[in-house]
Amino acid sequence: MKLKSIVSVMACSMLFAGSVFAADEGTGTVKFEGSIIDAPCSISASTQNQIIPMGAISNKSIFSKDGKLKSNFTIKLEDCTNATKKNVTITFSGPANDGLLALEGGTSGAGIQIDDSYGVPMVLGTASAQTLLLPGENYLKFNAYLKPTTAAVSAEDIKPGNFTATATFALNYP
Repeated sequence: MKLKSIVSVMACSMLFAGSVFAADEGTGTVKFEGSIIDAPCSISASTQNQIIPMGAISNKSIFSKDGKLKSNFTIKLEDCTNATKKNVTITFSGPANDGLLALEGGTSGAGIQIDDSYGVPMVLGTASAQTLLLPGENYLKFNAYLKPTTAAVSAEDIKPGNFTATATFALNYP
């Protein structure tokens, strides 16, 4: 009887031992990031941090007033309640070159101009005109395009190369 019990325990142990030595079938990590803000609207997670493709643009076309290849982008505000604050302004900031958002990388002679949805150029570090907030969702729409610096216009030269540029934005509810 004692032998039968020992054999039973050993058999059960062998059955369950396989799960202890099973191969790793995949693991991972889920990290949640965000912030709680004191504002009448939430910024949609899908538009809070964006990468805007600018394309491969001819250095000659940057000089053309009609050749502006615009890249549109939107900042979506959600769950807006305009009980006390009915307007929003936005300020774009970042490294500047001749009043334009500076390019980083192997190119020179141009920068990025951001315009509001009406085509009014945004000035880095300066708040936009006020936009009326509607209850619910609001969309702040912008256009970005390459523009030559004053020096590049004088020299009629923009050095080709890859670039990136980073702007941050801040909302204010006056």
